[in-house]
Amino acid sequence: MNFIALRMLTGDRAKYLGIVFGVMLSALLISHQVTIFVGLMSRTRSVFQTLDHADLIVADAATEFVEDVRPLADTAADRVRGVGGVEWAVPMVRTTIKARLEGGKSRTCIVVGLDDATLIGGPSQMVEGAVEDLRLPDAVIIDHLDAQKLLSVRGADGALRVPGVGDWIELNDRQCRIVGISHNPRPFLSQPIIYTTLTRAQSIAPPERRTISYVLARTQPGADVALVKSAIADATGLNAYSRREFGFKTIGYYIRNTGIPVNFGVTVLLGCIVGIAISGQTFYLFILDNLRTLAALKAMGASTMQLVRMVLLQASVVGVQGFAVGVGLTAAFFVYYIGTDLEFDLHWEVLGLTAMVIVLVILCATAAGVAKVLRVQPALVFRG
Repeated sequence: MNFIALRMLTGDRAKYLGIVFGVMLSALLISHQVTIFVGLMSRTRSVFQTLDHADLIVADAATEFVEDVRPLADTAADRVRGVGGVEWAVPMVRTTIKARLEGGKSRTCIVVGLDDATLIGGPSQMVEGAVEDLRLPDAVIIDHLDAQKLLSVRGADGALRVPGVGDWIELNDRQCRIVGISHNPRPFLSQPIIYTTLTRAQSIAPPERRTISYVLARTQPGADVALVKSAIADATGLNAYSRREFGFKTIGYYIRNTGIPVNFGVTVLLGCIVGIAISGQTFYLFILDNLRTLAALKAMGASTMQLVRMVLLQASVVGVQGFAVGVGLTAAFFVYYIGTDLEFDLHWEVLGLTAMVIVLVILCATAAGVAKVLRVQPALVFRG
């Protein structure tokens, strides 16, 4: 019976390919948009993705997301160090400073100030130079994509001037020398990221009473992280988060307070509607064209459940094929754009979600056809 079902399915190539195309288009739209959404949300926490050495981020208790920087007292790091279970703690500055480019242009940049002694929190991947070069006078590190797109200027001769190692950049009327080019996770906002030392960032930034943005800390081996976070809150009045917790706190803020999820959700819904409409209509016509064949099988002794299983097998085959092609096209699209400014995260959870939605699409698309099969009568084969 399975062989007969597959032969029926592939007998009419046009309808067969039409059903597969509908499922494929649905899988492509869903996986593509969900992957972009996940990648976009991961950008909101990109600044802390390079903190390989620190397992705690200490911030003001009122901080809602990464960009919601609420300055801490200069003694914050010392107070965190004094909490039991903390192995070390270092301050970190994250501020926005306007950079003046050649030709009178300017660009607002994110300046990250790293602890002078340890340079913890710096870029994990360097294209040119080393993080330790930040200890040189007036030294800064810029990202390679920022250099090519956001910090480059076109000269009077029409040539594009891309800043590199050895060039100078003016930050808040302070001349700084580029000593390294990094490869950073892309931020949510299109602002260049510039790394320097904590002391230099504080001297460049406009004067404020409080200059520390965050405190990066590491717990002692064997210490209970939950107890250490609670102790930090009790001793300092500040909240301590793991990188994962702070990242999801930031993602939750953007989901609750922006229209991004709604926009992507509408596209996913359209993908479902398109899949159901194309696949459902084509599959229903396919069932109508094969009603006589199904009636003949029933007249020869096939039960109604056997006929239903044949239809479900046909639907499963086109569902798997459409899902595979749709997800494959999504993966091919993202592979093509690897190394660019675009951000995509094709996790297995995205594939699982897409598969679940495709199953729903297939069930909806085949519902009308299955209902027709349940009502088919063997006498149909003898009608004119």
